[in-house]
Amino acid sequence: MSQSCSVEKCTRTSRGLCDCCQQTLCLQHLTAHNALLISQLNPLTDEINILGNRLNTLNIQETIAGSREKLEQWREDCHKKIDYFFKKKCQELDQVVNEKVDQQQTELNQIQMKIRDLIDAQETTREDIDSLTSIIRQLETNINNIEQTCFKIHTRPLMIDETFILIRKITEHELDLSTLSPVYNTIHRPAESFRSLTCNDRYFLIHQHPCLCLFDREMNIVKQMLWSYGAIQDMCWSSTLDRFIVLEKNNIYLINENTMSIDNVLRLGKRRWISCTCSDTVLFASTDKRASSLVEFTLFPMMELIREWEYPRTCAKDEIIDGIIYNNEKLALMIVNLFNESLRMELRYSKTLDRIWTLQLDIRCVQKKFQIQLSFLIISILLHKSDAIDYRYHNYSEMTSILQDLASRYSTKASLVEIGKSQGGKSLWAMALSAYAPNQHVLLRPEVKYIGNIHGNEVVGLEVLLYLIEYLLTSNDTLVYQVMNRSRIWIMPSMNPDGLEKSMYGDCSSITGRYTLNNIDLNRNFPDYYGAPLESSIRAQETNAIMSWLANVSFVLSASLHGGAFVINTPLDRYYVKNISISDDDDIYQMVAHSYINRNKRKNESCLNEHINTGFVTRGADWYEIVGGMQDYSYFNYGTIEIGMEISCCKYPESNLLAGYWDYNRDAMIEYLLQAQRGVKGLILNENFEPIPWTQVMIDNRKPVVEVTSLGEFWRILLPGTYTLKVLYRGFQIHSREITIQNSLSPLNLTIIISSSTYLPYMNMTTAASTTFKIRLSFLIISIVLYKNNAIDYRYHTYSEMTSILQDLVSRYPTKASLVEIGKSQGGKSLWAMALSAYAPNQHVLLRPELKYIGNMHGNEVVGLEVLLYLIEYLLTSNDTLVYQVMNRSRIWIMPSMNPDGLEKSMYGDCSSITGRYTLNNIDLNRNFPDYYGATLPSSIRAQETSAIMSWLANVSFVLSANFHGGSFVINTPLDRYYVGRVSTSDDDDIYQMVAHSYINRTKQTDKACSNQFTDTGYITRGADWYEIVGGMQDYGYFNYGTIELTLEISCCKYPESNLLAGYWDYNRDAMIGHLLQAQRGVKGLILNEYSQPIPSTEIMINNRKPVVKVTSLGEFWRILLPGTYTLKVLYKGIQIHSREITIQNSLSPLNLTIIISSSTYLPYINMTTTTATTIRSVKSSSSNIFINWKISLSLIFLFIYFILINEN
Repeated sequence: MSQSCSVEKCTRTSRGLCDCCQQTLCLQHLTAHNALLISQLNPLTDEINILGNRLNTLNIQETIAGSREKLEQWREDCHKKIDYFFKKKCQELDQVVNEKVDQQQTELNQIQMKIRDLIDAQETTREDIDSLTSIIRQLETNINNIEQTCFKIHTRPLMIDETFILIRKITEHELDLSTLSPVYNTIHRPAESFRSLTCNDRYFLIHQHPCLCLFDREMNIVKQMLWSYGAIQDMCWSSTLDRFIVLEKNNIYLINENTMSIDNVLRLGKRRWISCTCSDTVLFASTDKRASSLVEFTLFPMMELIREWEYPRTCAKDEIIDGIIYNNEKLALMIVNLFNESLRMELRYSKTLDRIWTLQLDIRCVQKKFQIQLSFLIISILLHKSDAIDYRYHNYSEMTSILQDLASRYSTKASLVEIGKSQGGKSLWAMALSAYAPNQHVLLRPEVKYIGNIHGNEVVGLEVLLYLIEYLLTSNDTLVYQVMNRSRIWIMPSMNPDGLEKSMYGDCSSITGRYTLNNIDLNRNFPDYYGAPLESSIRAQETNAIMSWLANVSFVLSASLHGGAFVINTPLDRYYVKNISISDDDDIYQMVAHSYINRNKRKNESCLNEHINTGFVTRGADWYEIVGGMQDYSYFNYGTIEIGMEISCCKYPESNLLAGYWDYNRDAMIEYLLQAQRGVKGLILNENFEPIPWTQVMIDNRKPVVEVTSLGEFWRILLPGTYTLKVLYRGFQIHSREITIQNSLSPLNLTIIISSSTYLPYMNMTTAASTTFKIRLSFLIISIVLYKNNAIDYRYHTYSEMTSILQDLVSRYPTKASLVEIGKSQGGKSLWAMALSAYAPNQHVLLRPELKYIGNMHGNEVVGLEVLLYLIEYLLTSNDTLVYQVMNRSRIWIMPSMNPDGLEKSMYGDCSSITGRYTLNNIDLNRNFPDYYGATLPSSIRAQETSAIMSWLANVSFVLSANFHGGSFVINTPLDRYYVGRVSTSDDDDIYQMVAHSYINRTKQTDKACSNQFTDTGYITRGADWYEIVGGMQDYGYFNYGTIELTLEISCCKYPESNLLAGYWDYNRDAMIGHLLQAQRGVKGLILNEYSQPIPSTEIMINNRKPVVKVTSLGEFWRILLPGTYTLKVLYKGIQIHSREITIQNSLSPLNLTIIISSSTYLPYINMTTTTATTIRSVKSSSSNIFINWKISLSLIFLFIYFILINEN
C-alpha cells in the first residue's frame, strides 16, 4: 500500500525515501528537500572562500616579526661577546707592558735616590760612577726592549654553521622558553649547600655552605653567618616581622637582615616540615609526609596555630606538597606524586583552599635538584598569572571588587568614580586612568572614554574592558606609555548592570537582559538633536547619569562596545535630512574607524557575511535607523568623535572564547585611543590670559561646532591638510586663521589671544545686578583676608625657620608641592628644593618642561631667599591666570638657599662686605663649577654644595633657570668670561636677550640703577663685559646641558633692612612669573625610532648653534627660540641623521614635534669598537709619555755624571 507524504497537511502520495532524514516524501517535497540540502553547501563554500582570502592576505612579515627580533637579538649578543673578549685580551696586552714599565720605573727611582745620596755625601768614587753607568746602560737596554716588545697572537677561527640556530615550530600549549629574559647573573654554589632561597626588596638569602649569605641585587655578598644547624627545607620573607623565616625539619628560625643573626628559634609542634610561605598575617607551612598537611600560624604578636588542612583537602594519599608560595590571597602549590614521580601545579584560594586551576606537567621528577629548580620557575610564572583577571565572566559584584582592587593597588594611576546609579540601585562605575593625576583634569590633556554593556546581554565588551584596564595599568608597552602619559582614559565596563544580571550565558541572539530594570533600551533613550520622539517617554536613570557625565567632562574621543555583529558603526544613526547618513566629519570617522579595524586581528572574519564589502565599517543609518542613540547625542551636543564597536557575533558567547576576543581587540583599542593625539588643540584667551566664556571653535564650516571649556581649552581631531579655524563668541565669528595639520600623533598646539574689545560688543550687559556685585565683592574680600592669614611675614628667616616654612607648605599642599633634599652643605644642613606643579609635582611628566630658581648662592645676599619663599607660597595659593598657566604647563623647582652655612654667618644690614659670602670651608660657590674649557678655578676643592647642584643638573633636564643675587640691579647673561678673544656673546645671545627683557620689562622697581650702573645697557649685561669670572654656575649649566640660565641681581644692598622686603617682592613677582612662561616658547618634542622607542646618544642642534641640547632618556627635547625659521638637526653620536626646517611663531605655545627616525638611519654609526680603540690610543699615549719622561730622566742623570767627570779631571 502506498504511503502518504510525511510533510504535514500534504495529501499527495509519497514517491521516495530520503536517506538523510528517513522521511517518505512526495515528488514535489522530495525535490524541495533535496534543494534545501544542496543550499546548505553554499555557506560551506563561503567559509572556504573566506579561509582562502585569509591565506592570500596573510602578512608573512608580521607573522615572523617576533622570531626575527630574536634572531637579531642573538646577533647583537654574539657581537657583544666578541667585543668583550677583544677588550679583555687588549687589557692583557696592556697589563704585560705595564708590569714591565712599573718594574723599570722602580729601578729608575732607586738609582735616582742613590745618586742623590752620593751628592749629599760628597764622597763619590770612580767605582760608584762605573757602577751607576753600568746600571743605566742596562736600564736603557731594558727600556729599548720594552719599546720593541712583540707578541705572538694565536687565534682560532670562529666556526659558525647553521646548527648554531635551530628553527622549530612550537606545538600548541608549549612554553616558549626563548621569551624568558636571559641569565642576569650567576653565583657559585658549593656542593653541600641547601637549595632553598628567598628574597625581600633588597636582598637574596642563599645558603653557601657553610654560611647563610645575604646577596645584593648585583649578586655580591653583603653579610653572612655560619649555619651550624640542621638542613634548611625552605625560606621566606615576612614584611610584618621584618625578618627572614628559615624552615628546618623541626624548627623555625627568625633571621635579622641588619645584624645577620638569629633573633628567635621556634618549635612548631612535633612535625617535620618541608615548605613555607607567608602573607602579611599568616605563616603557611606544609608537612614532610605522604598526604601532606597544610598548617597556618599567626605571625603577630606570637606564632600560634590557627588551623590545619589535611588529606583529602590538601592532596592525595601518595602525594606530598613540596613547595608553596603565597601572593594576592592565593597559594601556588607544587604537588609531587611519590608513586609515579609526576608533578602538578595548583593555584588555590588561601582562605578556603578551593582549587582555581590545576596544571599537570608532562615530566617526571627523578632528581630532587631538578624538581626544586623547576618549582621556582613555574611557580613564579603561575603567580604572575594569578594577579591577572581570569578569562571568565564576572557578575556585577565581582566586577566591582576587581575595579576597587585595581584602584587601590595602582592609586597613582587609577581613580574609581561612581558616575550615578542604575534603576536597581547599582553603582555605575567608571575608572579614570593616566600616568599622573588620574583624579583631576589637567590643562590640555585630552579626555577619552570607553563604555561597555549598554545592552545588558552584550557582555563581551564588559570583560574586554576589564582586561584593558589591567593592561593599561601594568603593561610596559611603548604605545601604552604614550596613551597613559598623553591622555586620561575613562572606562565604564557596564552601563547597564541590572540588565547584565538578567542575561543568560550562551544566549547569542535573544533580547533577555538587553533592557534596563524598567524596560528601557538605553541606546534609544538619549534626546534626539532634532526633537524626534523616542521609544520611551521615560528618561532612564542610567541615561541621566551619562548625560550629566558628558556635560562635565569634555570628551574628545569615545567608543561604546556592543555584541551581535562584527562591524564599526559611525554616525549618523538616522537620516536626519532625506537619505543623507554622512556627517560633516565623516572623513574623521572613517579614519578613526579604520585605525581600529586595521589593528584588529579578526578583521578578515564576518558574521553571516555582513559588512565585508564596506570593510567592516558602516554608517549607522545605512545599517538600520535608530532614534535616541548615544553616539549621535555625544557628537551633536559636544563634538565628541564617538563610534559603536560591535566586537562579537554572539552576544553572550562561551567563556572559553574570551581570551581570543581580548587578543583580537587589545592592540586595536590602544591604537584607537592614540587618535585623540591627531589634529589641533589649544587655548583661547583674552589679552589678560583669561578664558573667554560662550566660545566655540568651528573648522571650515563643519557642524557641529566644538564648545571651548571653562579653562579656554579646545581639541579637534583632524586629518592631514589645511583648514580654516574660526572662533565664535555667542555664534558671532571673532577670529579666523588658516592652520595646517601634519600626519602626526602630535597635535598642532595653539594659543589664540583675542582682545576683549573684539568680543565685548556682543555681550549682553543687562545681566549685571547689585546683589551679584555685593556677593562677588564679599567673596573677594574673604579670600584676601584668608590669604593674608596664611601669608609668610615680611621679615628675614633663619635656616631652621625656612625649613619649617617649606615643610608646612608641602604638608598643606601635597598635591601641588614636593620637598626634596638635593644634598647637604659643608655644615650638614639640608639643601632644600621645592618642586611645584598643578599635578604630579613628585615626578617628571613627559614633555612637561623643568624650570628652576636658586637663591642665596652667596650667603650674605639674602633678598633672593625671602623673595623665593614668597614666590613658592604665591604659586601654591594664587588664582592668577598666569600662575595657572605656569603651574599647569611646567614643573618649577625652587631652592631658596644654596649656601645655608654662609647665611648663618651673614650680618643684618651689611650692604657690601663679604662676611657670609663663602661656604664653611671658604669657597665661593659661583667660582667653583668646572670650566668648560678647563681653566683653573680659584679653589682646587669642589664644595659639597657644588657637587650637589651638579648631580641635580645631571638628573633633571632643566630648560630655563635663574640664580638670585644682591649688591646690584642688573640681569647678567652668559658668557661669564672671554673664552675666545674678547667675545662675550654666546650663540644663543638672542634668546638670552629675549628672556632677560621679559624679566626687566615686568619688574616694578623704579629706582633701578645702583650708583648709575647699567642705565646705558637697559640693566642687562653679559657677565664678561661686567667682570670676568671662572667657574660660574650659569655658564656651567649652559655649556653642559643647554639650560638658558640668568643671574638676577635684584637689590643694591646685599642684606637690606627687613622693611624693604615687601617692596622687593612686589617689584619682582610679576617679572618672575613672566620669566617662567618663556619656557613655553620655541619647540619641544620627541625623537623616536620606528618602534616608538627613544634613541640613545641623541642631540638637537638648531642651525649650527652650540652647545647642542641632549635628548632625554625618554626621547624628549626642548629649545627656547625666538619667532623665525630655523634648521633643526638631529645628531647621533655627533653625526647628523635628520634635518628639517621649522617655523616658530610668536606664541607661548611651543611647536610640538614627534620625529620618527628609522633605526636603519643611525645603526650604521653604532661603532662597537670605539671605546676599545679610544682606550688603546689612550694607553699608547700614556705609555709614550712615560717613555719620554724616562728618557728625560736618563738624560739628566747622564748630564750629572758628565759634570762629575769634568770636575774630577
